Amino acid sequence: MKFKRSVFAMFVFMTLVVSCDSTEKPLNPKEKEQIKAEVISSIEKHVDDIISRDYNKVMRFYVKDDYVLYGDGTYWGDYATIDSIWKTWLPKWKLITKWKMKNHKVHVYSRNAAVDFVEWEHERIEENGDTTRAYGFWVWEMQRFPDGWKSTSAAVDHRYTAGPNVKNK
Repeated sequence: MKFKRSVFAMFVFMTLVVSCDSTEKPLNPKEKEQIKAEVISSIEKHVDDIISRDYNKVMRFYVKDDYVLYGDGTYWGDYATIDSIWKTWLPKWKLITKWKMKNHKVHVYSRNAAVDFVEWEHERIEENGDTTRAYGFWVWEMQRFPDGWKSTSAAVDHRYTAGPNVKNK
């Protein structure tokens, strides 16, 4: 019994030592602001790539491993899902006339991890000439990689507005 207690005590002690031994020093406010700016810049570049409808550039934003995507309150899928979405929809849009991101709320967790909550609105011309206007929010889980900040998972919410020649989904 003494052996089990001492093994347990050693396990608890080692767990505390390992968990309390942080190798990353805390970020100062200036570093956090820099990370926020980098994350927002990465997301805004992604939007520019969507507007240009450049599939290859759009897909560079997403991490292939273990990607998770939620949309409109349900689990949509993984990397293959986001890949299929952009392969399907980018060619069907004749023109994106507006895509604005606003009210970025970036939460920095470390030098290499952050989450951005952001509102969006866009307007696009469909291949049949109809106009679609939509708005909603994204939650982007972001991670820093050698080639920049990328999305490791996301949740999106869509709302559609009515108007002349507007296609509501």
